Amino acid sequence: MGRGALAMAGALLVGACGGGDGGTGTTPTVARVFILRSAQAADSVLNVDALGPLQFSALVLDAQNREMTPGTYTLTWSVSDPTVASVDNAGAVDVAKNGTILLVASADGIKDTVKLVILQTATRARVEQDTVVAFTPGATALDGSAAVDTVRFTAARTDANGNKMSAAAAITETAIDDSLFGIVPNAGGDTVKIAGKKAGNGRILIQFGTFKDTVRVQVVSSYKTVGFSVSPAGITVIPASVTISAGTAILFRNNELSVYQMLGTGWRAGPVPPQSREGQVFATAGTWSFTIGASPGTIVVTP
Repeated sequence: MGRGALAMAGALLVGACGGGDGGTGTTPTVARVFILRSAQAADSVLNVDALGPLQFSALVLDAQNREMTPGTYTLTWSVSDPTVASVDNAGAVDVAKNGTILLVASADGIKDTVKLVILQTATRARVEQDTVVAFTPGATALDGSAAVDTVRFTAARTDANGNKMSAAAAITETAIDDSLFGIVPNAGGDTVKIAGKKAGNGRILIQFGTFKDTVRVQVVSSYKTVGFSVSPAGITVIPASVTISAGTAILFRNNELSVYQMLGTGWRAGPVPPQSREGQVFATAGTWSFTIGASPGTIVVTP
């Protein structure tokens, strides 16, 4: 069906007058259907570069180009290949994989069709951690565990909706203040080693194509480790309570193969990636609670 700007403007103008029968005493019937995206007529071929949600709606007109009132017709949505994307009765499309499908809106047998050509494209980079804690050379492990002098974080390439995907282009990381820490990326730029130089707060600039973001880095000289393990009985936090002095970091260690969310009261250290660590510096005295799943823990910070 044609999507000329003049035709649409005229249709929407007369549609503002309502969907009555114009005094003829007859029940209006569906004459035209337009698939809309963001209140504009969708192109007959729509290129989609990200998996996930897409929202469409439909404009239904009678023979006089008047917008019909919902409820005076039956509107249905369908896709030609549900393995590529699905659609519900409200026009919400969920794209699952690359491919080409037809999206169809049908009102009382009158249809409009849009071809969706889906080719997922990497446009962003995402770091799972919102804060990276690094350690000065010779940093003290206050719990007697083996000292850690470098940490790693992983950056993933994603599409515009945040879905991870592979791509050849490299992610680059730059220390905004390189006096605090150094960065040793691998060739692909996705797993990055950070070596602290001196205590302080800094940031890393993450770049992937035209996309830019920053990640906070806290370099500390002392820390304690809190680990957790998962069993059929649930999540066990070890230790469930820990006491530190202000300015000390807690290093949350995840030995599992799945990511786990760390939720704190008034702070956030998670999510903790698989087989990785996530840190949090506590600068203010007080008692701070957290949960991993449904399992609680407590951090007591002394002045």
